[in-house]
Amino acid sequence: MRKTLIVIDMQKDFIDGSLGTKEAVSIVDKVKEKIKQYKENGEQIIYTRAGVTQESHKAALLIMKMCQIEIRGEE
Repeated sequence: MRKTLIVIDMQKDFIDGSLGTKEAVSIVDKVKEKIKQYKENGEQIIYTRAGVTQESHKAALLIMKMCQIEIRGEE
C-alpha cells in the first residue's frame, strides 16, 4: 500500500503571518522533516493552499479589525 502525505495550508499567512500562531511555527521543522522522509522514500505528497485575492485579503483584514483580532505585519 502506498503512503500519501497531505500538507494543508502551510503558507506564510497561516504560519507566522497575519493569521499565524506560535503553535503553527512550532510544527514547521517537523513538517519539513516528514516531507523529506516521504520524498526520500518515493512516497506521494499532496499540497493544498488557499487561494487569496487582494480583495479577499482586504476583507479578511477588515473583519479581523472589526473583531479586534491582533493583526501582525499590517502596520
